[in-house]
Amino acid sequence: MDRGGSVPTSQVIEYCFSGVSKADAKRILCRESGIYSYLKTREFREVQEKAFSGDEKAMLVFRLFAYQIAKDIGAMGAVLKFDVDGIILTGGIAYSEELCAEITQYVEKMAPVIRIPGEEEMSALAEGVFRVLHGEEAKVYRTGSV
Repeated sequence: MDRGGSVPTSQVIEYCFSGVSKADAKRILCRESGIYSYLKTREFREVQEKAFSGDEKAMLVFRLFAYQIAKDIGAMGAVLKFDVDGIILTGGIAYSEELCAEITQYVEKMAPVIRIPGEEEMSALAEGVFRVLHGEEAKVYRTGSV
């Protein structure tokens, strides 16, 4: 009840008081963590290329990335009481069929998984609203849903 959630607070405090400057701590924690800290790249395509070219470390990072995304999807499903119609994988990483397949194996029992590569979420939402406003599609209200 009194901890900082999933952040390893003791380690963060130790790090911040280890002599590192505030600017360096911010840079490292905000720009040089995550996948970058392991593979020194911000390009997911590079991670995938390394992973599927036999780089064991890159494959481990690839699989852990998918695992973490799946955990986050599961957490979102839980707060929706698993009343989930679909799981949409979108954005730049959805171009990776391999990553989407890795994520899907964890979450497909929750709801159908839909892959929409690219960053088309906003235009898809706008098009849906347009169809409803022009009577081309009916509004759907679900009772008992959030």
